[in-house]
Amino acid sequence: MIRQTWRHNSLKESFMGAFKGVIIIFKNERYVKIVCFYGVSIILLAIILNASLIEIAVLVITITVVLVAEIFNAVVENIMDIVKPYKDHHIKILKETSAGMVLISSFGAAIVGGVIFLPKIIAIFK
Repeated sequence: MIRQTWRHNSLKESFMGAFKGVIIIFKNERYVKIVCFYGVSIILLAIILNASLIEIAVLVITITVVLVAEIFNAVVENIMDIVKPYKDHHIKILKETSAGMVLISSFGAAIVGGVIFLPKIIAIFK
């Protein structure tokens, strides 16, 4: 017997499925909303402080990395809750490791933000 899988038959169906996934993650994951809020705020601040296009591009890439890490973390946590809904030491390690990935990407984003914004903020007060 051949197992049925959730496969899309066309490129349009694939894109529609991906967009539905984005909507689901935004509706259900609080931290994804937080990352998006701060990401938009950072881009607006960059525009206000006359950041260059390269600096804005670096910020967009950095924000995207943090957002993807957060989404990956949410996926790992949801999968682990399905696989073993009770407490398990190995599941705890997997969840903490994926959360650590978000933390590391956030620290990197803070450093990028500091490198881009600190000189601009210091220049305002000189």
